[in-house]
Amino acid sequence: MEKSQDYFSCTLDEFLEKLASGSATPGGGSAAALTGAMAAGLVSMVCNLTLGKDAYSEFEDLNLDSLRKSQELIHALKICAENDIAAYNRVMAAFKIPKSQDDRSEKIQESYKNAVVPPEQTVENCLEVLKLARELINKSNRNASSDLYSAIFLAKAAISCAIENVEINLALIKDPEFLRVKRSWLAELKGEIA
Repeated sequence: MEKSQDYFSCTLDEFLEKLASGSATPGGGSAAALTGAMAAGLVSMVCNLTLGKDAYSEFEDLNLDSLRKSQELIHALKICAENDIAAYNRVMAAFKIPKSQDDRSEKIQESYKNAVVPPEQTVENCLEVLKLARELINKSNRNASSDLYSAIFLAKAAISCAIENVEINLALIKDPEFLRVKRSWLAELKGEIA
């Protein structure tokens, strides 16, 4: 099994080539997480373009705090992308278990449940990116406002993509209590991303 870290030590061209290949990984879940990381990167950029400017001195603390948080979110979302690749590789490995093996179905179900976690974490992290970006509207460098709105649009796109990746796994899970909890979580999200 290929280590997920291999995907992030390559060039952008190499990553896009792997994304476009016939391999199931990297896929939509890792692309969603990296889109979220780009959104967080744009928030960092806007903060860096605001800090130290007299016109925004009253928002200096907000921009400093947002810069720190957005940097943490870039790192967290890169981990989400790596974890998404690793989780789906485990799904594929579960299907390679011989059909004669008693716990095959259980292992497959377990792998689907584990595959829900990275996109779920991507959603949570991207909601934080969205919150940071929205808070900076009219409190950061006006000349970078298009970058701030780009961060908002990218974060929303990443959330939508990650939700799709949660839902496709939920459709294959048979545990009713697990499904109840996750579907309740999804229902609560709808208002947050509006």
